[in-house]
Amino acid sequence: MNLKNIAITLFIFMLSIQVSASNLGFLQYGIISDYNETDLQLLKAGYLKALDNPPGYVQNWKNEKTKHGGEITVIKQYKNKNNDCKRLQFKTQSSQKKALSYFNFCLIENEWKVIN
Repeated sequence: MNLKNIAITLFIFMLSIQVSASNLGFLQYGIISDYNETDLQLLKAGYLKALDNPPGYVQNWKNEKTKHGGEITVIKQYKNKNNDCKRLQFKTQSSQKKALSYFNFCLIENEWKVIN
């Protein structure tokens, strides 16, 4: 799966958590549709860097060409089934939209995975 598909899947998942399952038609209008490959690479690098830091850490990212960007904050760190986990807050924006989402990640077999 390429980086864009992973990012799209992540954001669709993020957006679907915030709405009822009966109204998913709006997902095609989600912020991810505004992002290009560079935006997605910067976003991924941002959240991976945030995951390497303690609660309270804030990682900003911005694509100077598109002006898309955001802020990723480590909200908390905890254990889940003996795995190290972190909750991240994503504030993302494009030239057209803004979004606020929360995700839980756990380090499973040396890889950060979304566990929401």
